[in-house]
Amino acid sequence: MNIFRFFYISPLALVAPSAIAAGDGGLLTNPTFWMAISFLLFIIMAIKPIMRAALSVLDTRVKEIEDRLKEASRLKEEALEIRAQAERTQHEAHEEAQRLIDYAQKDAQLIRTQGQENLEKTIAKKQAALEQRIKMMETRALSALRAQTAEISAKALEQLIDDNFSDADDDALIEETIQRLPELMQQNQN
Repeated sequence: MNIFRFFYISPLALVAPSAIAAGDGGLLTNPTFWMAISFLLFIIMAIKPIMRAALSVLDTRVKEIEDRLKEASRLKEEALEIRAQAERTQHEAHEEAQRLIDYAQKDAQLIRTQGQENLEKTIAKKQAALEQRIKMMETRALSALRAQTAEISAKALEQLIDDNFSDADDDALIEETIQRLPELMQQNQN
């Protein structure tokens, strides 16, 4: 509003001294007065388009700023939505990882338990097989020992007989053993 006062008062300030000096024809015949009036009309006529242009530029600028603010607000909302989605995804991934860890621990425990049971079964089987093998080896060793003992005893007996008995004694001993053979066989069967 101060600008408008300046434009209205300035031409009047220019015209007033010349109107006082003219004195005879008044303001209407004074060229300075008309010059001030035309300047004032020019300013009044020019100020509206200039103001419109300035206001248009300002409105355009305000519109651009509003659009930018709306875009920034929209981008902020999208960013918040993306952040919330990322947090949900992270939370879901954390829960899934925890479920996988729990499952893996249960699975590992089950495998450990089954492995322990299988190991115990395998050890028991191998122990039974070893015990059976040891018994077999003992049986073989005893059989071999008996056979060897029998062989040694037979050789010793043969040597003893050869050393202590003559051929005639041998024939008599064989005859006696043959006669006692049914009796000895009957004793072995009982």
